[in-house]
Amino acid sequence: MAGGIVVKYGGSAMEDPVKVTEILREVAGLAKEGFPVVLVHGGGKEISAELERRGLKAVFAEGFRVTDEATMAVVEEVLDRKVNPGIVAKLNELGGKARGISGRKVFQARKAPPAKAGGKEIDLGRVGEAERCETAEVRKALAAKETAVVSPVGQGRDGGAMNLNADVA
Repeated sequence: MAGGIVVKYGGSAMEDPVKVTEILREVAGLAKEGFPVVLVHGGGKEISAELERRGLKAVFAEGFRVTDEATMAVVEEVLDRKVNPGIVAKLNELGGKARGISGRKVFQARKAPPAKAGGKEIDLGRVGEAERCETAEVRKALAAKETAVVSPVGQGRDGGAMNLNADVA
């Protein structure tokens, strides 16, 4: 994928509608100019809001969301079925051509080590670290001149979903 661009999109850039349009217009423009673009997105605020709506408490340790099974189900649902399709739709609306890809098809992940807080270790649950990338789905999108929009959800060694840090993924 020589000459391609990887963009991490998240945080405050996803909150302001004006910024969203500006950033995604730039991404769509790069792709239209012939640059292969892979956009890996976050969605932390949307996840926290959905957890709150469901009466689940967001817990953090050393900046990582402690992710039990119930939280992981929300993380995957929000990232793969709400945030990712929303980004794809906006890119397409702005004249781009995008394809959403669950990170489970891209990132093979191992369990992250415990975090340290208050002198003790805290198991982060289904928080993972990407250890390998499977690029077939991304390459298919790029070959079709599409922007690959990838969620930061990894495939764990145990077959379950893993919550990845989008900055690192």
